[in-house]
Amino acid sequence: DTTSAKTINERLTLNLPASTPVNKLYEDVAHKAGYVNGTFYLTWANTGAMAPLDQASEMSLVLSGFEAGKRNFLQLTDKDGEQPQITSVTDSSGVDDSSQGRFIGPLPRDGTVGCSSDYSSPSYSYSSILNKSETGYVGLVNQAMTCYLNSLLQTLFMTPEFRNALYNWEFEESEEDPVISIPYQLKRLFVLLQTSKKRAIETTDVTRSFGWDSSEAWQQHDVQELCRVMFDALEQKWKQTEQADLINQLYQGKLKDYVRCLECGYESWRIDTYLDIPLVIRPFGASQAFGSVEEALQAFIQPETLDGPNQYFCERCKKKCDARKGLRFLHFPYLLTLQLKRFDFDYTTMHRIKLNDRMTFPEELDMSPFIDVEDEKSPQTESCTDSGAENEGSCHSDQMSNDFSTDDAVDEGICLDNTSSAERVLKPKSSLTFELFSVMVHSGSAAGGHYYACIKSFSDSQWYSFNDQHVSKVIYQYYPFLSNLLIFRPNSSTNAYMLMYRLKDPSRNAKFLEVEDFPEHIKRLVQRERESEEQEKRQREIERNTCKIKLFCIHPVKMMMTENKLEVHKDKTLREATEMAYKLMDLDGVVPLDCCRLVKYDEFHEYLERSYEGEEDMPMGLLLGGVKSSYMFDLLLEIRRPDQMFQPYKPGEVMVKVHVVDLKSESIAAPVSVRAYLNQTITEFKQLIAQATGLCAETMRVVLERCYNDLRLLYVPNKTLKAEGFFRSNKVHLHNTYFNGSFLKLTILEEKHSDFEHIESPAQEPDAASQPSQTENSTRAASDTENQFPSEERSDSDVNNDRSTSSVDSDILSSSHSSDTLCNADSGPLPLANGLDSHSITSSRRSKAHEGKKETWDTAEEDSGTDSEYDENGKSKAEAQYLYFKAEPYSQEDGSGEGQKCLLVHVDKRITLAAFKQNLEPFVGVPSTQFKVFRVYANNQEFESVRLNETLSSFSDDNKITIRLGRALKKGEYRVKVYQLLVNDPEPCKFLLDTVFAKGMTVRQSKEELLPQLKDQCKLDISIDRFRLRKKTWKNPGTVFLDYHVYEEDINISSNWEVFLEVLEEPERMKSMSQLAVLTRRWCPAQMKLEAFREVVLESSSVEELKEKLSELSGIPLENLEFAKGRGTFPCDMSVLEIHQDLDWNPKVSTLNVWPLYICDDGAVIFYRVSTEELMELSEEERNELMKKESSRLLKTGHRVSYSPRKEKALKIYLDGGPTKDPGQD
Repeated sequence: DTTSAKTINERLTLNLPASTPVNKLYEDVAHKAGYVNGTFYLTWANTGAMAPLDQASEMSLVLSGFEAGKRNFLQLTDKDGEQPQITSVTDSSGVDDSSQGRFIGPLPRDGTVGCSSDYSSPSYSYSSILNKSETGYVGLVNQAMTCYLNSLLQTLFMTPEFRNALYNWEFEESEEDPVISIPYQLKRLFVLLQTSKKRAIETTDVTRSFGWDSSEAWQQHDVQELCRVMFDALEQKWKQTEQADLINQLYQGKLKDYVRCLECGYESWRIDTYLDIPLVIRPFGASQAFGSVEEALQAFIQPETLDGPNQYFCERCKKKCDARKGLRFLHFPYLLTLQLKRFDFDYTTMHRIKLNDRMTFPEELDMSPFIDVEDEKSPQTESCTDSGAENEGSCHSDQMSNDFSTDDAVDEGICLDNTSSAERVLKPKSSLTFELFSVMVHSGSAAGGHYYACIKSFSDSQWYSFNDQHVSKVIYQYYPFLSNLLIFRPNSSTNAYMLMYRLKDPSRNAKFLEVEDFPEHIKRLVQRERESEEQEKRQREIERNTCKIKLFCIHPVKMMMTENKLEVHKDKTLREATEMAYKLMDLDGVVPLDCCRLVKYDEFHEYLERSYEGEEDMPMGLLLGGVKSSYMFDLLLEIRRPDQMFQPYKPGEVMVKVHVVDLKSESIAAPVSVRAYLNQTITEFKQLIAQATGLCAETMRVVLERCYNDLRLLYVPNKTLKAEGFFRSNKVHLHNTYFNGSFLKLTILEEKHSDFEHIESPAQEPDAASQPSQTENSTRAASDTENQFPSEERSDSDVNNDRSTSSVDSDILSSSHSSDTLCNADSGPLPLANGLDSHSITSSRRSKAHEGKKETWDTAEEDSGTDSEYDENGKSKAEAQYLYFKAEPYSQEDGSGEGQKCLLVHVDKRITLAAFKQNLEPFVGVPSTQFKVFRVYANNQEFESVRLNETLSSFSDDNKITIRLGRALKKGEYRVKVYQLLVNDPEPCKFLLDTVFAKGMTVRQSKEELLPQLKDQCKLDISIDRFRLRKKTWKNPGTVFLDYHVYEEDINISSNWEVFLEVLEEPERMKSMSQLAVLTRRWCPAQMKLEAFREVVLESSSVEELKEKLSELSGIPLENLEFAKGRGTFPCDMSVLEIHQDLDWNPKVSTLNVWPLYICDDGAVIFYRVSTEELMELSEEERNELMKKESSRLLKTGHRVSYSPRKEKALKIYLDGGPTKDPGQD
């Protein structure tokens, strides 16, 4: 359904006989989609512009091009530009054909329906994906990962006793905010589930009452955990109300936890309460799982013997005796909840696992064999304590052999008793027979998965699958898993996880409250929700019929293109839409409404496609071609002066930007827009230009700019524009004298690439390399700091008066839609840049060259093979071709009350960066080698422009440039960040400064240049022989650079390079590249501590030499010395509790450059120890304390090596509306 953005992802699935006529297909689609037949078209999908199917045709589908037995894809589209009419509720209330279904998302894949000998249907389709009108139930929308919540909420909704009790509770809005009231939001959700006509309901209001934010929707939790937490929250909220004991009455049972002495018979016990019974799937240490729920229940109450070291101290015998410990059920709740413990921990792999073993369970469960009859007859008087699931581990590990009935239908995960109705009558009933009504299913693994619920309705005894927003009927023989009717396979990951039974007691079994029996407060709530739903429906209908299109306008005051989105109903006329656009663009009081009109506009080509004369009363839906999610064109709100008339724009016209060239002043005026036809001659075209510019057509010389550097003189009078190469949008240059045409071309070539750049005044930046060399100081003197920008007065009116009087200014049309504006320049003088703070160069359009601005013709750099601004003799290389450069200082308000001093530059794009910087020198106040140019991109990201020989061809009128004082790079120079390596500090990597290294420079020369910078900026006064430079790879120290190494020859260097500086305590021992420097650290297991790093320089990669050096360094005998390579990034830190066992000590290798060491470069970390030294013995308390300290230390340094999965977030429900965050918490 492509008729609107809301339905673009919806698909209708129909299964029809091949003989069905096309007109019947239209009827079925209209019925399924809810549209009036005859108000839409059906077209073939992905076949281009084919005609729609004939709605009146009686030809069969096969003869119409449909393929039998295969999928045929169609598109439902608008008819004649109008959206389909929606049928009323009464029209679509009939029962849909079972072979049709509507659902959102991709079509089901082949083979997703499984069949067996027990069930077959040759004409089966996705009939179980039913509409709400067929199932009578509404689904719940999955917010992200809230399927566990949805399955529990649907189960509670389908529990008559819980739903009715919730309805009987009346909420007092004066006592509590309904937004944070959990019972009220649950009641409201249940009312919507029972009365809404929607397919699915959102649960965001419920989760908001839990105090959850949107991030909680992305947390996976356990449905049984949610059940307990929610019941606790409801009990808290229902205190001192009639429902205060509701949870206990419905879900709470009692059991006895006892220990009986086998010598004297004395029994010690306590009474516990429970809300659910956790049943073990596979006992600990066993390889065989329990086969049924009954077996697991029997194991739950099976006592275990306490003997040997586990003997029980008998109070009566006054000694330790053998005893029996176990559980006895004293009371079962009315609603019995069984949790099948499918999630376990594998101590072999040390990972959580899910047990997918088969466990059968009956539809009717007799619990009488599991209750303690004697204890039930004699109620206990002791106080009960709720232990919840504290007794989960009390099941005996021996497997029970029970002779249960084999009549249960076995399904790996969910099984029903398939005994016949006659057998059920003969089966003896007891007062403790429970009826299964909800099965919560988990599909997936221990790492994550999906929950849904299969629930039996007590109204019609039909089973339904509640899978988030999809509710479908269930064939009785099967339970739905991954899709409807899919047969469950052995070892599948889809299993029953939680079962809910209800006691079969006619005197207590309740029925659902019908709508007519609702309490008055519920009826009022239903009425409010219906009104709200109707309002949403009306709003959706409005959205469905609203055209949304981009709207542009050249604001007459701001003199810039502004953009907005026009949302107009399809039935609104063009006149009404124009008034809406007028208000949307804030033109009220600026220009009269009758001076505005809407025209069809192409923003990309900056082209006015057509105007709508005489169509002011036509609906916008027809004018725009229907309501669509996106349009291939835009609208422009065009503005005229009161003394002007609107020019009609007809389809087929071309737009031409006319630039008038003044050869005397060598300048080009702002463009004027002219519309022409391709079949017009050059003579007729010149007459059009003459009308727009007031120039003489007879003396006019016109040049067409077709593409880059392609200029064509239009001199043949009778030649058409099409023959001359005009297209949709064009640009021409003209002059009204008898100057030679070649000179006109040259002027245009020089100026037509003129660009507008806005430059920030430079700010002094601490740059270690910002000081010019002595040679530079002697050859290029800095500009006088007392020089000033020429002062000038200008206002927006000046700009407006100089512009063309055309109804549409093409220069503004071609401008960007940024929010940057120009402010009036200060009347006072502007100081030079080296006395300014950092200011922005903002992009804007200026149409007039004003008095007082610097205008020069500069030269383009011809030699593109160098990045240097000067040749070997120090002379400028920019001497071949003169290029245009015009700079205009102005002031822009920055919000502080002081004008921000900026520079507007008009420059030829072919100028090189070197020449561009030279032209900026008078404004910046320092030589071009002493400032840097940064190009500003979106989100204010800045990147330095360093390629001096490249032109500004990639720049546009919208570019913003920042100038920063500092040493600019020459050819072969690289900016380098220097970090100090402090191997024994908690933070081993410390930033020092930025510097510049050059190609061909030796390491010693770079160290000599670093010395004064280190002293001035970092207060490091060291000699040249007491520090080294070494490779830096993220945080890891690498190769030690020797003094004679040459950059770019021995050492690869790049822009923004990083290097380590390491201060030495003794003279440099690294003299050759054949040596290897490793960092060693001794581990003392008896003291549980690590000593400081010490460097060892090896002459080879021999393990034997490493051991000898370590023995010499530490005094450990060679035969008792063991070593291991550190893990992770430097400093390879890890917990002292893990070092002794986790590292690979004493690897069996003879050289360091082989597996598992792979030590081939300087900077590797080696731990070593004494093999005979015993590990310190720690008490449990000391170990825990040390573990806390180590965790805290590693957390601060960020050097934890061991992998830790994402911490699971505890499921919490906040009763006060939300969590309170610790201010100190990040």
